Amino acid sequence: MPVITLLTARAAQRFGHGPLVAAGGLLFTGGMVWLASVTPDYLRDLLPSQVMTGTGIGLTLDALVAAGVHALPGHRAAAGSALVN
Repeated sequence: MPVITLLTARAAQRFGHGPLVAAGGLLFTGGMVWLASVTPDYLRDLLPSQVMTGTGIGLTLDALVAAGVHALPGHRAAAGSALVN
């Protein structure tokens, strides 16, 4: 998730927040569906589903918070971030 957080800022400037939230939601959903059908194999089933859900959460949360505070003046950013959370 921290790696995705660093990459989200550049991607948001290039593509906008909406596509990142949509992609993150799809990755999270796909990871959860994969996780629901997990067999006891860690490397084949559990690890990839956890990477997908973590990537989806990283994309979605960071983009939502950034979209919530993007238009606010600097002295209101903390209040806007709290409101989004």
